[in-house]
Parts: sequence; C-alpha cells; structure tokens
Amino acid sequence: MLDVKIQPVTVFPDTATTLKIVGANIRQLGEGGSAVVAWQLSNGDNQLKSGALFIEGEEYNIWGADDSYLATLVLAKLGLTPFVEEPTPPSP
Repeated sequence: MLDVKIQPVTVFPDTATTLKIVGANIRQLGEGGSAVVAWQLSNGDNQLKSGALFIEGEEYNIWGADDSYLATLVLAKLGLTPFVEEPTPPSP
C-alpha cells in the first residue's frame, strides 16, 4: 500500500530502514469511525517486525483518503523518524 524510508532503527538482529503500511481494515464508517492499520518494518528485502494500530475518532476523521497522513500517524505512534536525504553541496 505505502512504503516510507525511515531513519535506521535496530530491530534485533538487523536494522530496519523501511516502514510499510500494508493495509487498513475499516471497522466503522463515518463520524466516530475506526480502522486497524497493519504495518511492517523491513530492511528493504526482509520483513523484520509487523503489527497493527487502531485509529479512531479525530485520527480516523482526518485520515479520509490521505494515505500520507496515515503514514505520518503510524510513524509518530511507533516513534520512528522519516529518512531525509541530505542535499549534496554544490561543487566549488
């Protein structure tokens, strides 16, 4: 569904570099709606850890169809930081 590069984080015995949002199961539609979001941490090739998060209320309402919001929310709930590539300095 969605892959996000993350700052490397140790997931014994390896290092995860990607958060994958693999699906969202909507439990209840509309106001007061809720969903379960499945995620995985991987090193690009291998899944290292997986889990699910429950979102409801305001978090669910803000999500709408904006999957980038969903990725940001999952990153925050898992305490992960997106990978930001440093710009290459211009050559002298």
